[in-house]
Amino acid sequence: MLDIFSKERRIELISEVKKVDKYLCSQVYSVEHGTHLDFYELTNEIFMEYPYRLTANTFQEYLEDLGFELDYNRNYLKKWTFENQLDYLQLIVNIFHWIDLSKQKSQKMKYYHEIVLQNYSRITQNVKLILERVNYNIFVDEDKVRFIKRDYLLDSALNSITDEKISNDLLSYRDFRTSKNLLEKKSIIARLFTYYERPENNEFKSYKVQVDSNQKLINLSDDFAMICNNFDIRHYPKEISKIHGQLVISDVETHQLCDIAFDLFLQMYHVTNLKKATDSILQYKKKYLSK
Repeated sequence: MLDIFSKERRIELISEVKKVDKYLCSQVYSVEHGTHLDFYELTNEIFMEYPYRLTANTFQEYLEDLGFELDYNRNYLKKWTFENQLDYLQLIVNIFHWIDLSKQKSQKMKYYHEIVLQNYSRITQNVKLILERVNYNIFVDEDKVRFIKRDYLLDSALNSITDEKISNDLLSYRDFRTSKNLLEKKSIIARLFTYYERPENNEFKSYKVQVDSNQKLINLSDDFAMICNNFDIRHYPKEISKIHGQLVISDVETHQLCDIAFDLFLQMYHVTNLKKATDSILQYKKKYLSK
């Protein structure tokens, strides 16, 4: 039976951002100030203590420093790109997270923690629900909160890798802010290759997969190494320059090659996990089903 609770509700991110902004504009009474203030005004009272503000003195100045277009009539909301909208939501959640972490630092922060969390506590849960609908997850990394695109291969790799720096690189690559940052992408892929070269990772360097019955086996490791070593990622592509007389790889192509290399890295871990699962199944078969 179909009812209003099981009916799918499609969302438009900008509409959800406007709802969040409207909610944060609602005023609450501040005993300390003897007047009503909204979330932005309350945040401005403590914003000078925000560790990532750089030279911004207010929340609005911080948004402007990030490249947001602002005006007093709030018409800017409809002009924001998808990345702007995610940036805004991420900033709001990070402010809440910072206030929560700072509540024991001073009496002032304790007061603001109480008034902000008491009156605007639904925001974090609302943002989490919004992100689920646009296929993102929230990851808390000590004093920062990041939005990472959902990826079952990424989850599989994160469950296998114990190196915290590499796990952080994997999350950073899937961070929506990295999608257009070619230099950061290349740096991450180069570090993943260095990790891949460690002796303890030799086990998955020989694994091969078959995409379909008509294709030959694909060595993920060889393809990953080929991209990292022959294109403009880890070092200057001497072979390509030798063949063509100059560097002919465009930024668009390098973006694509980085994405392919990243996916191959995740696939190698996925295949490794499948191999371990298969080996375990064989052991159980021998133990319980062999006569």
